[in-house]
Amino acid sequence: MAYHSLWILFMNRKLSLSLSLGTLSLLALTGSGCPKPGGGVPQPGDPNYPKAVSAFFASALAVQVNDGDRIPNFGKQATEFAPGEPAAWANKALGELRTRKPVEADASLKRFCEASSRRIRASSTTP
Repeated sequence: MAYHSLWILFMNRKLSLSLSLGTLSLLALTGSGCPKPGGGVPQPGDPNYPKAVSAFFASALAVQVNDGDRIPNFGKQATEFAPGEPAAWANKALGELRTRKPVEADASLKRFCEASSRRIRASSTTP
């Protein structure tokens, strides 16, 4: 299934408002929308930046449309290209919960907490 087909599925299905609001709240609390230099998050100009962005949004979309075949692959790619990005780990954990893999989801949530803690420490020391 191509990205175009995923987008069509995304547009044709109703999104879970509580999941969307919960994800947005989580991202807002952790500052995940504001990447800081270093910490395993590729920056614009880095050769891995387009791959990380693509994998992240593909994983988010796969989670939203509950595409169980693609959630694990895109979630894994997103965390490989941007291991310091809390939102990538949150998406991966959501995907693992959706595909009924609680042990893997727990590990991803722990990585999410670690990445969030590093992000918060980095933002508190940056002028």
